[in-house]
Amino acid sequence: ADDEPTPEVISIAADRAQAGRCLEAAKRMVRAEPMLESRTEVYQHRVIVPSTAGVYKVMSSEAPSAHGLNTSACIADEVHAMENRRELWEAIETSVGARRQPMLVTITTAGTLRESLEFEMFDYAMKVRDRVIDNPYFLPVVYSAGDGDDWTSPETWRKCAPSLGHTVHEGYYAEKCKEAQEQPSMETPFRTYYLCQHVSASNRWLRMADWDKCRLDFDESRLAGLPCYLGIDLERPDRPHGRMARQGRGVGALVGVRARGRRAAAAEAGQSALPRLEPAGAHEAHAGGCDRLRVRAA
Repeated sequence: ADDEPTPEVISIAADRAQAGRCLEAAKRMVRAEPMLESRTEVYQHRVIVPSTAGVYKVMSSEAPSAHGLNTSACIADEVHAMENRRELWEAIETSVGARRQPMLVTITTAGTLRESLEFEMFDYAMKVRDRVIDNPYFLPVVYSAGDGDDWTSPETWRKCAPSLGHTVHEGYYAEKCKEAQEQPSMETPFRTYYLCQHVSASNRWLRMADWDKCRLDFDESRLAGLPCYLGIDLERPDRPHGRMARQGRGVGALVGVRARGRRAAAAEAGQSALPRLEPAGAHEAHAGGCDRLRVRAA
């Protein structure tokens, strides 16, 4: 802490159990080094250096509040497990202002949530790495598989784990990869935890590669005259999407449609965003498609 008085170093983790493991590891390191042990006092929940009034402690993201800290350095472990619980991290970020050279370090594998603290950090790190953002105070170090990389290839494994073959046996990766290929539910854990690859589904029963094999060239004229039913997704009321399903003898199809013309109408009215679409207006927004395809009421 550059000889500053009362240095404060904090490790944060997703939950109390993980935070406790971090603290116990720190205690073992202190006790294993005579010089460190002679200068510190180890307590149940912290390690103290009496000569500088310095302290090392751990906190979990379950903590209700961490305001009032004066952090010199912080190490955040497995940020992906914090999901979108960002109160602790925000409190840490705002607690370093009085320090001359504070340092914040985050360590994590990939998560499955796009709306999460981990994904925001990953996205920012990639932009700094690719020089989209200029921030000389931020050092991104990313070892991960790209979207086009073959996740079953040992070459990809080594790209994501530079210490493969030293700290972790390559045979272990091969075993886990084989499990992931045989059990679709294991694919996401393998790709996120071992390859640090962002996969949207946290638990999948069907591999996307198998789904892609089902793709067929299809002539929509074969659907003419068949019964048609419409389902509308209002999760984003400003951008409603619909799915029209048609089925007949040996023929079935799911067709995606979108309410059209609303953006142009909003622009003409001088609105910067699309107006909220209420359920009652969903049919009207899709009226053209409903009339053309003769949509039935279920």
